[in-house]
Amino acid sequence: MMVIGHEDYTYFLLRDGDAFYLDANCNHGPVGYSILIRLNDEEVARYRAEGAAYVRGLAIGIHNAVPIANPASEYALRNIVADSPVGKQVLAAIRRAA
Repeated sequence: MMVIGHEDYTYFLLRDGDAFYLDANCNHGPVGYSILIRLNDEEVARYRAEGAAYVRGLAIGIHNAVPIANPASEYALRNIVADSPVGKQVLAAIRRAA
């Protein structure tokens, strides 16, 4: 697992073999949190075609969807919890990249 893209206050993009993960930074007033998703095939294809601009737009879309307030939203349902094995690998990779 390694960080392959980053924009301050917006996202970290990570890759683990053929899998891509997006850790989107969400802030709503006094509440800050992140949503971690594995990119699906369509998202990976768009990333490969459009690059960082697509990833930035996806991260902003996740932020704007306010998944913390809507647990039935697509991004809330796709969120990989920080305590999971993948979540722990992502956190370790981000710390190594810092």
